[in-house]
Amino acid sequence: MRIKLILIGSILAGLLLLKLITPEVYHGYDAGFYRAMSRELISDNPRTITAPYSYRVLTPWLLHYIPLESETAFAIYNAILCAISAYLLFFLLIDSGGDNLESSLGVFFFLSSWVNARFSIFYPVHIDGTYYFILILAFRGIIRKNNTLFFIALILGAFTREYFLSLIPAYYLYQKEKGCFLDGPILWKTVKLSLLPVLIFLLLRILIPRSNQDFNYLEHGLYFSRMFFLYGRRILHSYLNIYGVVIFVLLLHLPPFISFLRKNLYLAIYLLLSIFFLMIGGADRCRINFVSFPAILICLVAILKRHRSIYRNKLMVGYLVIAQLFLMRVFSPMTTENWRKIWWSNVSFCPKMEFQQSLIRYGLAATAFLLIYLGLSLREKNKIST
Repeated sequence: MRIKLILIGSILAGLLLLKLITPEVYHGYDAGFYRAMSRELISDNPRTITAPYSYRVLTPWLLHYIPLESETAFAIYNAILCAISAYLLFFLLIDSGGDNLESSLGVFFFLSSWVNARFSIFYPVHIDGTYYFILILAFRGIIRKNNTLFFIALILGAFTREYFLSLIPAYYLYQKEKGCFLDGPILWKTVKLSLLPVLIFLLLRILIPRSNQDFNYLEHGLYFSRMFFLYGRRILHSYLNIYGVVIFVLLLHLPPFISFLRKNLYLAIYLLLSIFFLMIGGADRCRINFVSFPAILICLVAILKRHRSIYRNKLMVGYLVIAQLFLMRVFSPMTTENWRKIWWSNVSFCPKMEFQQSLIRYGLAATAFLLIYLGLSLREKNKIST
């Protein structure tokens, strides 16, 4: 109970900090569609039937029945859901083998990522916070082998975002018998669990009319896949841009990271499918990239657990926290003037000079991380030798 109270207090304090440093509420672009859908559900208004937004109905339809202005309802809803997501993520990471410190760091990295701050606080008229919550429910269902919870997550995902499809093969690979590629009974169980969610996903796209008759998923995907390769260097940098020091840890321990993925194919396939959706999903690359966070953080916890003698050191923990806040630019308030330039989500929008400065920023932080790690490693070796 004491740990839960501390966790709740820390999450609320973190959300308060995010609110203080992101004082504005931005309503542009996609928010116009979700605001219109929350007010009118399906109507003749083109904004309520513009694909693919018109298929992501869970959050706007739910908030339609809240007797508040759309902006207020979305802001309260996303702040509460972000807190619940962080709380559940802590116990997901505990279930994945982390201890209190490692799981707390994972929650901290989740909350402090500017993507989370942007879509939960600064840009709340959106459905991203709902999808992050659904992902945590789904992975909790997978790891705990709770089929009911996983099924609920799939149903919610079908009403929220196309990317939920990547959860289905992850479930199968976690459940199947080890050493057996094709496990008939588990495959059949996976099909039964996913049949209704997939049917809902398809029916939404058949039954809901669309104002933009020229919208086509295949053409959409092909167009953005070309951009994926055109801006390949920035796509790679986008992982640093939203995960920060987490990527330092995973890259430093790349062999055990790869080995862990080989032993946990459900995480490997989820990450591969996340990259696929990142490639075809749209212009907002960093935002799409962030759907990898449950798998990324589970892998992180495994690495921290393997090297606890170093990552439990107060100097290292302090560095990880401070460097993450620095890299996420936490103390630079988001505004309508600077968020696109500094907290760039579409890789092609970031000015070249800002991109170069970001590379330097991450290069310096990575160098400091490496020096601290080497220093602590030498000290550990000296202790063992003496």
